[in-house]
Amino acid sequence: MAQEASSPTLETVTVQGVRGFSSDVSQIGGFRGAQLIDTPATIAVLPRDLLDAQQVGGMNDLLKNVAGANSAQTGLTVTSNQSIRGIPLDNRNGFRMDGSLPFVNLIDLPMEDKERVEVMKGAAGLYYGFASPAGVINVTLKRPTQDPMWDVKLFGNAFGGAGIATDFGGTVGNGKFGYRINGVYSGVNYGIDHQQGTRSLISGAFDYHPIESVTMQVDVEHIYKSLPEPGLFRFVTTPTPTLANPYPAIAIPDIKSIDPKTNFAPNWAQYRAEETNVLSHNVWSITDQFELSVDVGDSKFSRLRAFTTIQPTNILTGAGTEQFAFSTQQNENRNARIQAAGTFDTFGLTHNAMVGWSDNVRDTFSVNAPQTACTAATGGSGVYQGATTFAANPLNPNTQIATATACQSGITSVNGVAVNYLNPTFVNGMARQAAPAFTGNVGRIDDSGFYIFDRISYGEYVDLLAGGRFGNYNDITIKPNKIKNNHAAPATQSEGIVVKPFGNKDLSIYASYVEALETPGLGPITVVNAGQPLPPLPSAQREIGVKSEFFEGLLLTADYFNIHRAATYANAANFFVEDGQRKYEGFEVSAAGNVTDDLAIYANLLNMMAKNISGAPTCGPGTAVGTVGGTCKNFTPTIVGLQVSNTAKFYGSLFAQYQLGSVFPQLEGLAINGGMYYIGNRPMNDLNQANLGGYTTFDLGLAYSTDAFDYPMTFRINAANVGNARYWASGDANLISQGVPGTVNLSLEAHL
Repeated sequence: MAQEASSPTLETVTVQGVRGFSSDVSQIGGFRGAQLIDTPATIAVLPRDLLDAQQVGGMNDLLKNVAGANSAQTGLTVTSNQSIRGIPLDNRNGFRMDGSLPFVNLIDLPMEDKERVEVMKGAAGLYYGFASPAGVINVTLKRPTQDPMWDVKLFGNAFGGAGIATDFGGTVGNGKFGYRINGVYSGVNYGIDHQQGTRSLISGAFDYHPIESVTMQVDVEHIYKSLPEPGLFRFVTTPTPTLANPYPAIAIPDIKSIDPKTNFAPNWAQYRAEETNVLSHNVWSITDQFELSVDVGDSKFSRLRAFTTIQPTNILTGAGTEQFAFSTQQNENRNARIQAAGTFDTFGLTHNAMVGWSDNVRDTFSVNAPQTACTAATGGSGVYQGATTFAANPLNPNTQIATATACQSGITSVNGVAVNYLNPTFVNGMARQAAPAFTGNVGRIDDSGFYIFDRISYGEYVDLLAGGRFGNYNDITIKPNKIKNNHAAPATQSEGIVVKPFGNKDLSIYASYVEALETPGLGPITVVNAGQPLPPLPSAQREIGVKSEFFEGLLLTADYFNIHRAATYANAANFFVEDGQRKYEGFEVSAAGNVTDDLAIYANLLNMMAKNISGAPTCGPGTAVGTVGGTCKNFTPTIVGLQVSNTAKFYGSLFAQYQLGSVFPQLEGLAINGGMYYIGNRPMNDLNQANLGGYTTFDLGLAYSTDAFDYPMTFRINAANVGNARYWASGDANLISQGVPGTVNLSLEAHL
């Protein structure tokens, strides 16, 4: 009997509500169910209390709490392109639902149905396959509650955006079946000129226990958002590098001179998107030591987009040339995973092992409308090109792809139209040309693999972690009359060690090494090999750190990381190529949780360096570079030694909330909060030809909860970007976007 009592048992994954910003369990990747202090990785957990305190509206609002995260290439109102530690997240594989399903991150993700969000920085290829070494973001849906609950919330902002959200759940059938339903409908208004729209959400999380040892979960959400997309600044015409001046500066507008409410994109430039995510997670606890799990999921996304950019021609007067691009896109991710996990003892060591297989198939169907001149014979002059002739799609015989194009009348200049971005006037709307549901380029990524992972523990002193993945990867791109497949069968490894000096459960020191591969993306439309994929990009990460929970409920961390990653860029012959290495290294510290019962904080600080450390040398006239032409026809300076674009050297954030009731009893139920968020200077491109200045924003808020009425109620008011700071929110590859105006958000929630 004593032997049975000492047998190890599997760690279980639970989602628990906590007061404040503390959390001690991870639910991401191979660390699912592990204590945060026992993980040899940097994992930031953003719990529901933090989301509520800040009245978070989407992923962009939330990730400002994570040092090293900043927006990349798009504005802040339609989607959430993000980079972490200077590396872009993979929008098709870097965002996960409930630790499993890779959902398509091309729509602004609502937060109303999420219990918490986890950000695991760095490579995670062992569990998730091909993934960016930026990290993985996991969202956990609210789970069913044992007792019936129903919350209704009214919310809005100072610009007139208003909506209603409902959240209810419970169990039936003697607790065997649980349900949690969330619904949202809202008008959208960010205070940006002629950018009003709507969004909606309906989601459900369902638990079923047919027998005690079996848990079956089904999670479903449908997201919709439609609104005009604000325009971005794009610097297509740039100074020519010369031997005397290899890095000529690109003049960008003074952000202080641009009202963040001003929008030079017309109101017909719509971004309309919807997504449906479905995940089935099933666990059979065979014994207390062994379990088998099976996951099957699907994420389906579609959007229509009219994208507006402007090339400034005079940054003093605001004159510029505006262009438009239409596109339709559909993505689908299909994911399956089977995994066996168990714990057992050998020779005084405890093993927590898992072995599994996963397959992720990611399909993309898209047609873009490149700007090109049209003749009167085909419908008048204009710049919109739409697909009209179609052929069978080799990946799906029931759909078609474009093989020819025709013109649509509209704007009369291939070079765009003159618009002053300081005081814009707008061109007439352009009609879309009818097309089949699936047109244009077709791509499929099939990423499957077997993995094995073991955490070996020697008492309370040392954990050794080791694992490997053996993958099979195919990246297929199909264009009219052209098919290309990049195949790889990689083997990657991951190792780590966690030491707890003297068996102290409140202190750990760790080191880890992780290898990964990532999908490099397609060549941009401006290069010769546009739309073609590159071979997988390798990366390797080393990290050391220390974690402490000396103060109960407050997790303190400090770490150093070093990431080497392959570089991609357009070479002198205007081909999108992989060449050279980039190095990302830095120190970061964080504090998250409850300082006291009444004071909760969430703070981060990161100092990093991100540079190109190898690659093609400077290329001058007559220098052989092995291109199609055999020589470098234009002077091209090297990027070696330059800072990686859209990457700052310093990031910092601090958010705190204090409950006033224990000090002032008459103010019981009242809490005040405030935040400060800083991102330093960032280069606009890899040649470092323009600098996006650093900025700091401030938030203030308060919340009041009371039982004085028939139902408990909570009122919140938050002022975001107090002082209405003007700043460049993102910039990469000569494309930059400005931040949103400051606003005031309000909500009233009743707990029925």
